[in-house]
Amino acid sequence: MMLGGGGSPRSGGKNASRASGDTTRDTVSLARFSLAKAAIKKDEFAISNVLDSASCRVTVAAFEERLGARVIPGYKILALAALAGLLLLLPGCRSKTVASGPQYIMLVYNNGNCEQNGGTGIIDVYANQPVIYQGATAQTEFQIQFTSCPLTAENCPVNSPNGSSVNVGVPLPSATGSTFMYSNMKIDNEPCNGAQAMGLRVRPAP
Repeated sequence: MMLGGGGSPRSGGKNASRASGDTTRDTVSLARFSLAKAAIKKDEFAISNVLDSASCRVTVAAFEERLGARVIPGYKILALAALAGLLLLLPGCRSKTVASGPQYIMLVYNNGNCEQNGGTGIIDVYANQPVIYQGATAQTEFQIQFTSCPLTAENCPVNSPNGSSVNVGVPLPSATGSTFMYSNMKIDNEPCNGAQAMGLRVRPAP
C-alpha cells in the first residue's frame, strides 16, 4: 500500500537540481548585470568628457531615460558607445586644442630698419595662442602700434618702457581670419623704417 503525499527520491533530486540551477543562473545574471552597469558608468564618464562643450550640453542621463529602463544592459552599452562615436564626429563636440606654447616675437633694430623674428613681414599666430613680444636684450625698449588692434585695449599699443618682455595674451575672438598691420614701431626710442609692412595674421585655432 502506497502512502499519499510522498514523492519519489528521484523526483526530489530533480527538484533540488532545478532549484540549484535556478540559483546558479540568477547568480550569473546578477554578475553580468553588475559588469554591464560598471561598463555603462565607464562609458558615461567618457561621454561626459566629450560633452564638455557649450554646444553639446546633453547629458547621458537624459539619453538613458530615452532608452528606457527595459533595455537590456548589453544593448544599452552599444547605444552609449554609438552616441559617443557620433558626438566625436561633430565639430562642436570635439575637445579644443591649444597651439603648442606661445608665439614669441623677437624685435631687432638694425640701423633704422626693424625686424621681427628675423624678417620684415607678417607673423602668423593662432586665435588661441598667447603672443609675447620681446627685445633682442633685456634692456631693449620697444613700442608697437597697430592700425587696428587685434588685442585687448590694455595691450594696445604694445609697450615695454623698461625692456622686459610683454605678454599681450591671445588675440580677440573677432580678430580670427584677419591681418593686422603695424602703423608705427620704435625700438630703443628709435623709429623703425618700413614698420607698416609688418604685422600679425590671426589664423583659426588648430
